[in-house]
Amino acid sequence: MVMNVYRSIDRQRLQFDFVLPSLYEGLGVAVVEAQAAGLRCVVAEVVPEEARLTDLVEVVPLAAPDHVWAAEILKWSGGYDRSSNL
Repeated sequence: MVMNVYRSIDRQRLQFDFVLPSLYEGLGVAVVEAQAAGLRCVVAEVVPEEARLTDLVEVVPLAAPDHVWAAEILKWSGGYDRSSNL
């Protein structure tokens, strides 16, 4: 019965974000991979610019209050084009 529910979901409408409130980040390969998958990324400023390859990346200061992070994460809650931009 559960499988029937999943089959009825329009998979194109499913949206996911990649959130990385990291204290330290080397190259940020996980962010590159998330962008390649077409995921919108909300990352801390420690993620290097070299890993910010598309317009899917939004930078939020790690010291920003929780409500700022939440607002950025929810900003695109209505959906976005998840096709890869790489």
